[in-house]
Amino acid sequence: MSDGFLGAADARAWWSTVRAASQDLARMERAVGRMRAREGVRGAPLSGTRGPSGPRDATRATDDRMDYEAACAPAMESARSLLGTADRLLWGDAGGGVAELLGATEASVVRLHNVDALPWSEVARSLSLSPSTCRQMEGAAMDLMDALGPGRVLDGNGCATEPLPLGI
Repeated sequence: MSDGFLGAADARAWWSTVRAASQDLARMERAVGRMRAREGVRGAPLSGTRGPSGPRDATRATDDRMDYEAACAPAMESARSLLGTADRLLWGDAGGGVAELLGATEASVVRLHNVDALPWSEVARSLSLSPSTCRQMEGAAMDLMDALGPGRVLDGNGCATEPLPLGI
């Protein structure tokens, strides 16, 4: 067993961080989308630039969105980087990853549940599996990632070349 997994206690903890980052990124992107929709294209007011409650700034919605995007940019970039690392661990760069070591279905289970942040019922439905089978597949993938460590998983250097320290 390694001393951690990419800064987390183990693979499960790291993937939990990935899931949270995915949800945070989706929330920030939805907020930006709502702000863009509020900006919209509007005609010039017929009575000048005064609204019912006083002067009105026609670009305020755009300014607010740009300020929000600037404030969120570091968190969004960090989340995208983490999600990119997650995809590399699942699919490898040119082969490798969980997909090569366990199979594409297992990699898809981990991705759908953690990167796409889907609930188990939707993961199962999208892969035509039961939720319990999906949870078992994810558990096997987590155990494998803990046993091999991220470097060997990324390379696809697994069971065929060296015995695993799983005690099995």
